[in-house]
Amino acid sequence: MKLGVVIAACVTLAGCMSVQDVRSRPVMFSGSSPKAVNDIAACVTLILQSGKAVMVTATPLKNGVSLTQSVNGQFGNTVFTVADIETVSSGETSARVYAVGRVPKNFDPGKSRFATCM
Repeated sequence: MKLGVVIAACVTLAGCMSVQDVRSRPVMFSGSSPKAVNDIAACVTLILQSGKAVMVTATPLKNGVSLTQSVNGQFGNTVFTVADIETVSSGETSARVYAVGRVPKNFDPGKSRFATCM
């Protein structure tokens, strides 16, 4: 029930946002890890697949993958989270998560649910 309310609120706040609209927002989480892109992407996908109506799609990037969390609603597909996971020049894997809504003032990225994937 709570999850449904959260998803409905995100969709309402999102309007009809595209991937580029969400990427233009401040980064909600950023981290790096020696883990492989596919391992981190699998973990992030499990976090993003949070309900029946939620879709997670993967799009290849030059050095990784972009995961998009969206809901297909009455007026089309609404994106509300984008996670870009890429191998960087140091050989580590970098992850950046963008989301609709504001990042709380006292947000601790170390306690983010995405930190467990790193």
